[in-house]
This record gives sequence, structure tokens and C-alpha cells, in this order.
Amino acid sequence: MPKIATIYADYQATTPVDPRVSAEMEPYWRDSFGNPHSADHIMGWQADEVVSVAAAQVAALIGADSSEVVFTSGATEANNFALLGLARRAPPERRRILISAIEHKSVLATAGVVGEREGLCVDVVPVDRQGHVRLDVLDEMLKEDVLLVSVMAVNNEIGTVQNLPEIAARVHACGALLHCDAAQAPCAMDTRALAGCADMLSLSGHKIYGPKGIGALSIRHGVAHLLEPLIYGGGQQGGLRSGTVPVPLCVGMGAAARILTSDEAGDERNRVARLRDAFVEELLLELPAAVLNGPTYSSRHPGNATATLRRVLSSG
Repeated sequence: MPKIATIYADYQATTPVDPRVSAEMEPYWRDSFGNPHSADHIMGWQADEVVSVAAAQVAALIGADSSEVVFTSGATEANNFALLGLARRAPPERRRILISAIEHKSVLATAGVVGEREGLCVDVVPVDRQGHVRLDVLDEMLKEDVLLVSVMAVNNEIGTVQNLPEIAARVHACGALLHCDAAQAPCAMDTRALAGCADMLSLSGHKIYGPKGIGALSIRHGVAHLLEPLIYGGGQQGGLRSGTVPVPLCVGMGAAARILTSDEAGDERNRVARLRDAFVEELLLELPAAVLNGPTYSSRHPGNATATLRRVLSSG
């Protein structure tokens, strides 16, 4: 059979590992294979050092402190940890969690478990036609019994970028915490101020040209003691997430994060945005019956989120 050329257009699902990232990971599969939690010999010390560097690189991506970064197996685990960990230590006066209507399944499903098994009330905050959280409704829902609000930074299906500073101001004014699933954000926007908005923030390695199987939850100072760990064992990562951290994967995620904080990252985001706008414009010309769902796009504003199309078929 002839070889069929493939055009991959599913980067919201996963990205290839950047060659610069895989090159930095390579030594830690075989040569520098020490356990970073082995505190009695040099190979353990060296492994611990590179994990610390990786944590600092991930922290720099979102404007956090390296001590606030907890490595996980991915954003799904990070989202589970944020919601379940907080719910299991919820004080009696705060027994409600609010989530936006367009969260990732790992938040929606976890919120369901929080309601069914932990006994908390989970309410859904509606969004408008463009996917933005309805701030007027959020204001009505925010009461003193709210423990946590979870809103993703960039939607993985229609690309909506939420106004997190505005949401954070409202959430914090009522004494609640804000969790943000930011897995899709780094390739779509400059994320270096996100940690200043969210008390907890989830990231994924394979969404940012890093390896699969690694993610992180950034936990603001003063919040960690409110979380019940999901994984117990040797007390690694401050007792928040036990288990030997995978050094090569941590190095890879750190390297990918460092690339996304470089000067070239902004140029690449703008280039991709221009390609997106040209693609959407061409589709709209070729498909007169098509409508645009999600945020308004414009080549004059390349920072806007990725638009998606849905073809409407007329019945008559």
C-alpha cells in the first residue's frame, strides 16, 4: 500500500517531544540514574539537584516558587489532588465547591466524586456563548460556605481564555480558594503571572512539548496544609505526594517549561495564531453555512485563543 501522508492537527490532545527536551532527558535514563531521595551518596545528590532545577523551571513558567511545585503523573492527577485533597480536609463551614461548566473531564469527574463520597455540595457555574465564565452568576453563587472554585485557564475544545485575575479577585474576596487547570495554557498564552491568581494550578508535560507521564500541581504557600495527600509512602515532596519522582521526566518537563519562557516562545505563539486565523478564514470562505464557535478570532489580535468550527447542516 502507498504511504499516506498525515497532517496532525490534534495538538490540544498531545504534542511531540521537542528534540531539545529529549536530548536533556537522555543521560538520566542510564548514566545518571540515581534515586533523588537517596541522601547518602553523590548519585542521589546529583539526581536531587536536577529535580530541583526542573521544579524551578516549571515554577518560572507560571510565576511560582520552586518549593510550591509538586510533581505528579500528569494534570489529571494534579486536578484530582487539588479537589479531593482539599475536600477531605474541608472545614464544616465551607462545604461547597464551584466548577465551570466547561472544565476538563478530570475536574468534572473528580467533582462528582467529591459530591458523592465526600458529601460536599458541587455547583456548576455557567458560561456564555464564547465559553467565558458568567461573572454575574459567579457573584451570586459565591457565599461564605464556598471552599473552592475551579476554572481552567484555556479551554481544550474551543480555546477560550478566561479572565483569571477578575475571577480570582471575586473568589478570594469571599475567602475561597481558586484552582486552575492550566494544562492547555502555556502554548496559548504567556503564563508567567498565573500563579499570582490561582492558589493551586495544574500542569501537564505532554501538552508543552515535554514527555508523557509527568505533570505538576503548584500549591501556594500556606495552602499545602489544607490538602490531604492522595498517595502515601516515603514522604517524598514534603509528604504531599509520596513515591520516587521520575528524574528523566522531571528533567524533560523542566526543559519544556524553560523553552516556553524564552523569547522565541512569544514569537512562536504569534506565528501559530496567524496560521490559525488564515486557516479559519479560508474555511469560512469555502463553507458558507459554517458558524464560528468559541472566542472571536482576528489576525490583528494573535493572542486570542484558537477558534473552532462547527458546520451547521440545514434540514430544509
